[in-house]
Amino acid sequence: MSFFFAALCRTLSPRKEEDVAEDYLSRDAELKVKSQTALHNSHDSVKLIKFADDTTLIGLISNNDESAYRREVDRLVSWCSGNNLELNAQKTVEMIVDFRKSTVPPPPPSVMDSPITSVESFRFLGTTITQDLKWEPTISSLIKKAQQRMYFLRQLRKAKLPAQMLVQFYTAIIESILTSSITVWFAGATVRDKQRLQRIVRSAEEVIGRSLPSLQDLVDSAFYGRANSLTCAGGKSPAEVANTACSHADALNVFRHRCNGKKTCELNSPVFEQDPCSDTFKYMETSYSCVPATHRVVCEHSMAYLNCAAGKVIKVLGADFGRRDHTTCAFRRQKSEVEKIDCTNDAPFVAEKCDGKNTCELRASQAVVGDSCSNTSLYLEYAYICTDA
Repeated sequence: MSFFFAALCRTLSPRKEEDVAEDYLSRDAELKVKSQTALHNSHDSVKLIKFADDTTLIGLISNNDESAYRREVDRLVSWCSGNNLELNAQKTVEMIVDFRKSTVPPPPPSVMDSPITSVESFRFLGTTITQDLKWEPTISSLIKKAQQRMYFLRQLRKAKLPAQMLVQFYTAIIESILTSSITVWFAGATVRDKQRLQRIVRSAEEVIGRSLPSLQDLVDSAFYGRANSLTCAGGKSPAEVANTACSHADALNVFRHRCNGKKTCELNSPVFEQDPCSDTFKYMETSYSCVPATHRVVCEHSMAYLNCAAGKVIKVLGADFGRRDHTTCAFRRQKSEVEKIDCTNDAPFVAEKCDGKNTCELRASQAVVGDSCSNTSLYLEYAYICTDA
């Protein structure tokens, strides 16, 4: 199985640009440069990402069949030609991500009769993506930038600026660099790289003389209440947004309970149970990281299997038993059996039985994790990773 990344940059065709300008000057017409038709990916295995003048195609190649990916490249070239745009072949690159042991790289596609250069890494919106999907180049780049800006923080301290102003400078100029695209790379960063990042934070603490939030705290944070008068304030009276010192004390644990180990997660205000300020219109805010884990859903009474490769052991990230939606494990179930979706309990038994083992199996049943909702068809949902033994 392979992933293909093609970064395709677009520029306005010089000939068409001259024609538009000439038309504007000769007929005093309104100058407009626009695409006549929208461009969307036409195959499920190919993802098209457009940002300003850069376009990226991501293709998932299965069974060595790259026909859909090739068609999408050709389609993009044709679309640009038909919309007064010209592909810059010199800035177009392809990167192949393939973790199979023995492979023969396919020939790169061509753009305007020029073969695309194959690269081992490329920058996408400020983040360096490599063939081995390691984040060390990105992290090293961020650390270098942050270290350069530490000089200015020290100069401000020498100028005897108040600590609060130093904290504001750190947050805006240094922390913003360390957290650039952090939800993309932090979960996949090595322990060593996380320690390198954290040393920048500790150095800033020594300069400022105050404690600062760690990067892990910034990634895993949650808030329910109101901290300012602007967020989610549309159509609300001044009295409803006046209290800006309102927060739920256990918001992070609520988010963790509902979302850890899930591929997707939805919350609404009733899950917080206690209202920290009843006369105030509140909002939820969270930051999180996605971990490349194995995620499984097992219907009630079925067997759950967890396994790792040789030399690895199971580490359960999260598990619960109940029902959160109307569709999961709903086949041949009565409507009444899938109607109630606000019932779920933690399933610590999964971690208790499987953590530290190479393989593990258990049955998803009420006898194991308790009855979280009577007369309802339930399911077990869990996620785990494999770590070194």
